[in-house]
Amino acid sequence: MLKKKTLFVLVLLLAAALATVTAGGQSSSAAPQTAASNYYNKTGYPICNDTITVKLMGGGALAGQAPWNERIQVQEIEKRLGIKMDCTGFEQTVWNTQLNLMLASDDLPDIMVNCNVSPFDMYQFGSDGYFLPLNKYRDLMPFMEKLFKQYPVYETSMTSQDGNIYGIMQLNTNTVAVMPRVYINTVWLNNVGLDVPKTTDDLLTALRAFRDKDANGNGNPNDEIPMSYLFDTPGDQSQLESSMLAAFGISAVPGSLAYQIYADNGKVGIAETTDNYKAFLKYMNNLYKEKLLDPEVFIQTIDQYRAKAAADTLGVVSNASIYQLAGKPYTYDMNWAWFGGMTSQYNSQPQYTMRPRITPNGIAFISAKTKYPEALARLFDYFYDEDGEGTLAGRFGYEGLTFGREDLDYLPGKSVLATYKDQPGFESAEAFRIGKAVIVNAFLWLNSPKGILQGVIEDLPDSEIYNNQALFENAGWMILLHRGAIRPANVKGLDAFPTLTYTASEQTERNQLFTDITMYLRTAKAQFVSGGVDVDAGWDNYIRTLNNMGLPRLLAIDQAAYSRLK
Repeated sequence: MLKKKTLFVLVLLLAAALATVTAGGQSSSAAPQTAASNYYNKTGYPICNDTITVKLMGGGALAGQAPWNERIQVQEIEKRLGIKMDCTGFEQTVWNTQLNLMLASDDLPDIMVNCNVSPFDMYQFGSDGYFLPLNKYRDLMPFMEKLFKQYPVYETSMTSQDGNIYGIMQLNTNTVAVMPRVYINTVWLNNVGLDVPKTTDDLLTALRAFRDKDANGNGNPNDEIPMSYLFDTPGDQSQLESSMLAAFGISAVPGSLAYQIYADNGKVGIAETTDNYKAFLKYMNNLYKEKLLDPEVFIQTIDQYRAKAAADTLGVVSNASIYQLAGKPYTYDMNWAWFGGMTSQYNSQPQYTMRPRITPNGIAFISAKTKYPEALARLFDYFYDEDGEGTLAGRFGYEGLTFGREDLDYLPGKSVLATYKDQPGFESAEAFRIGKAVIVNAFLWLNSPKGILQGVIEDLPDSEIYNNQALFENAGWMILLHRGAIRPANVKGLDAFPTLTYTASEQTERNQLFTDITMYLRTAKAQFVSGGVDVDAGWDNYIRTLNNMGLPRLLAIDQAAYSRLK
């Protein structure tokens, strides 16, 4: 995000053009009324007895969808809370530019949603007087306070270096949503007479059997690809690498520097310079040389990856769920097991790394110039109410209008939330949710499992989920995660390295260092795994190059930021 002075000229050139780009909303020039001191209720609902009107803008709107003011969620907030939101929705990339322009011209709406503002920019623009410091209204935000007590790191992550909280980051308490989704084909394992690998040596044996035998049982012993994923990309399709790194004692999330904190002294370091990482590279290179790793792993597209899964030619894969990747019925997940928790000579603890439970960037803000800071602070707090209607309203809308409760015949006495099916003009329940029911993700501060199938499963004992065939047919991938990772006492889930906040001078110096070093690390990893550069022969030069590029200085900056966080 650019600073105000840099953007001033852009405002003159682009503001007129962008002012009319509203893919999913409608704007208004009506200014909010001046608020009296007693215009809102400190507790209970509605928040305002006499309805107030505020402006809301954000990203995520799509052409052809209903304007945001026609969303049931928005209309019900006005009826229930006494806050009318005059909404303007932008396509996401347009919104990113639009927000910069509004910051530069000091002309912000009351509420901004679906943003992607870094902690540094949250601090910069907040301290410059653009974003409302929510901590000034903590007495009006009891649900946020409750979460801060439950998850202290959440408060720490959202607190800027001046002690203020200028925006909302999303908190994810849904465990299955942050786990690495990696799976191994148990039908193949059965066909070759092996169990799910528990060590890296076991894995080598299994992958060789997949390669050499007719593991998929189609009569062709040469069409099996033992292991595949999307190399070094963010998202579920790359999480296999996370499981492999964990086997070598490295806690990391693929797609970025594999930061880890050394437990003996709290020192910040990157895993890519350790002996463990070197061993990981040599292991992966051996898989590649033996054709146990997909030869197209560096270049394949998501469509090519899906086609291989659909043809039943993959033995170990990474995706949110297998049935989705392969384009098959839910029951297809029953052919797989969660893959991870392996040990090696470098690591004796079965473990996996969870993706960050807290979004690294700010997603929602209130303008510091709003006439209604108290009412909007209460509105923001409303969406943290996990036990009332607020959190559900932020995600699904309102019961009886946008969703109902669906009884589960495979779990007698249990029900889950479900958006309504067969809505006039919508081809599916999901199309209704994103096109009419809610502004997707606009108020999703807390991603909780309560009310949905993940939450129901979390509350069930092992005996009620592992022996329930019908449940497995409807929630296979969730059962696989519980069986393989969540419930076994010996398997440990590790948190990813936390998001850090930097001073202005640190951020300026760090940006180029981080960009250059990250690019080099990714290139070097591909060269080492593919065999383009021998790991042993090239290691010293690799470390020397990193040091010459400024890695010690990058780590010193991160160490200072981490020490402040702790």
